[in-house]
Amino acid sequence: MMQTNSKVSAYYAMMNDVTKKLPAMSVNLNATESDTNRALMVNEQGKQVNASSLSAKQKKNCCAIIN
Repeated sequence: MMQTNSKVSAYYAMMNDVTKKLPAMSVNLNATESDTNRALMVNEQGKQVNASSLSAKQKKNCCAIIN
């Protein structure tokens, strides 16, 4: 949609912004309630990223999505 300069809904705009600022993310279905690694994140090179390597701003946004 950015290529065509189309107007998008607020939700789509927010999701587009999130995908630019955070690594690709999926829920770890094998994680337990007490597991601190409930999200699986992958960077642009396809390498798994630990939450501890995220910036403070990314951690804030990431935790809001996961929890």
